Amino acid sequence: MGQRLLAREPSAQALVGKLGSGKSTVSSLVAVWLSGKQDGASVEIVKIELWPYESPRAAVEGVLASVVEALSREVSTSQLEGVPAAYGEAIAKIAGVSEWFPKVLRRQCTPSASLKALDDVATSIGRRYVLWVEDLERFAAGDPNAPAGDSELERLAPIRALLHGLDQLRSITVVTATTDLLRRFDLEKIARHVERIPDLKFRQARRVISAVRSEMLAHSDVIDPTDAAVRMRLGWDDANAVDERTELAFLGDRIGNFAAAVASLATTPRVLKQGLRRAHETWKALGGEIDLDDVIALAILQESHPSVFALLDQRAVGLRTGRTLRRSETSPMDSFMTALREFQLDARTLEAVEMIVKEMFGHEGKRRPQGIAHDNHADYLQRFQSTPELTAGERDQAILRVLRGDDDEKIVDLLVDDRSTAVEDFSHLIPRRRMDGLIVKLTNRLLHADTTKWTEQRPPGLIPLWRMLRTKNRSQTESQALVAQIEQALDLAAPHNLLLMYELAHWLATSVPEVADLLSAELRDRVNTRVRDLFVTAYQDRPRELAAAFRGAPPFLLVWICWTIERVRAKSALGVPFDRWQIMVPTLLDALRASPQLVATQLAGLVVRENRRLGGPDEWLFDEVQCQTLFGDVTTFVEVLRAATAGMEVDARTATVLERKTQPGRDDDDDDGDGDGDGDDEQLTATAPLAAQALFAEAGAKPCANAIPGSADESTPVSALAGS
Repeated sequence: MGQRLLAREPSAQALVGKLGSGKSTVSSLVAVWLSGKQDGASVEIVKIELWPYESPRAAVEGVLASVVEALSREVSTSQLEGVPAAYGEAIAKIAGVSEWFPKVLRRQCTPSASLKALDDVATSIGRRYVLWVEDLERFAAGDPNAPAGDSELERLAPIRALLHGLDQLRSITVVTATTDLLRRFDLEKIARHVERIPDLKFRQARRVISAVRSEMLAHSDVIDPTDAAVRMRLGWDDANAVDERTELAFLGDRIGNFAAAVASLATTPRVLKQGLRRAHETWKALGGEIDLDDVIALAILQESHPSVFALLDQRAVGLRTGRTLRRSETSPMDSFMTALREFQLDARTLEAVEMIVKEMFGHEGKRRPQGIAHDNHADYLQRFQSTPELTAGERDQAILRVLRGDDDEKIVDLLVDDRSTAVEDFSHLIPRRRMDGLIVKLTNRLLHADTTKWTEQRPPGLIPLWRMLRTKNRSQTESQALVAQIEQALDLAAPHNLLLMYELAHWLATSVPEVADLLSAELRDRVNTRVRDLFVTAYQDRPRELAAAFRGAPPFLLVWICWTIERVRAKSALGVPFDRWQIMVPTLLDALRASPQLVATQLAGLVVRENRRLGGPDEWLFDEVQCQTLFGDVTTFVEVLRAATAGMEVDARTATVLERKTQPGRDDDDDDGDGDGDGDDEQLTATAPLAAQALFAEAGAKPCANAIPGSADESTPVSALAGS
């Protein structure tokens, strides 16, 4: 382009390229090239942008004013001050454009005479000017709210006339930079040479992105929680990447991976530059606190296709969960893809966006724990959008350093406070053997804790640790080693914290249909047998210590220790719970006498059952057969309970035992008196024996420390599974 401008009679040129393709940069490069040439010293590029002008007259006057301003830097141009306005008035008069009302003419002038005046001055001083006109298409668009029709032609006609007139001058050459050859402008008629700026090839863009990405990583001392193999498969250019020639031979221009898809969106230097700038700013503020590859992808997507980014933001919740309310509904991913096609993107861009979204929200994306597919302990998409100033407690790197360190007590610190969710999210960094050892360390930390301060009577950190343990695959030998750790923890807890001992067994050695078992049936039986043995060993002939162990405990703790939740759920909580039961009965009764307010409700839970009624409130019934099996003479047991609780307000279960209530009460709408509330004459039998957590009648009663390991709703009481 510069060479043509140095010709004796330079002809008009046009530069065509997308927005952001580098048209302005080309003008600067041409200017630099001209300045280095001997003949180029007398050539000056005059840039003019049309988009600020609202009307055609303002635009043509602005173009000419720019030429006059360039001349004024060489000579006095006082005689030319009225040329732009005179030209505009002359064109308006000739065109008869209704919205132009010329001022009182200071002189009569034709358009060609106005332009000749400029040419004469430039020629006399030996200067040549290149009028570089930009934003022609934005000016042609005009007001987007204006009615369609010939508005584009009307706005461009005066510009076309001016550019054609200028190109006929000896000292002025026109270069028009635009996004396309406007269909109504016929640019080729005034531009003998048309240069097109091609789109960036995705391999070109990928090289640049990869280089910037490597620099950002090199200048940040952070721990990456993502496995190196997961990073490698994304496809960025590095030492392990496939050679470009090999890739080209096998894939051609096809988009083969995440990096290629991201680079395919950066078709212009502006998108590439602005996207990387946004990514760099985000990483500078949040380095190590968000996934860098997601940052780069989101930044370039937002810069290249902001409407698609907005759709992703709108659908992010569904894309993360992948769940629908009904089976018949379209999956969130399919729904997103349907909405994406409404943007009518070209086929290559559509393919790239689809690959990016599937990578970020699919299975592989979830293997990058700081990716936007996650919002557990932190919403990483929100972090990208707002770039918040994180507090020390919100930063991932502090947690990652602990997990990569060698101090297990610091991991326990994180588990027992509100950062346990972050530990879970990064738990893949903890080796299996080290994670198994955390059971004993957490137990040591909680041995002497005040259980009344535990949220919903759950040991802090135990449930997160249970979920973490379930993420590890174990051989039979490794499962045996895990049980050894559990048994060591039970040995520690039994004499000091009865609730903690039970909770360890409950979460680590209970089978539920909702989730895969942590241990085999044989190993679960081994753990639960040890719980009952430790209960006897730790508290036989120690009634006061046993009573104190029930302080702050849920009212069915003794039931759960004796029977286990699995037996309760199977409705097999009948007879003697374990072999050494009888030797514990005297200690239990002595504990009742020593501290009835703590022990009475525990013993009552063993001999009552719940009657769920169709009408009226549920009620408790005394199971005399079970009472006799467990404690011998029923009357003696009841009288011991009565004597111990004399003058004391008792709970509903204890009251049921004292009243020896064995028959259901009458429902409000029970016409036949059989207690079932349906008016039919049949005998109502009570439901399954109550040996599980149930709905408590007394005010203030709380469900036990959860009931269903791994259930979707961990607050679900055990009675929901027991069918009580």
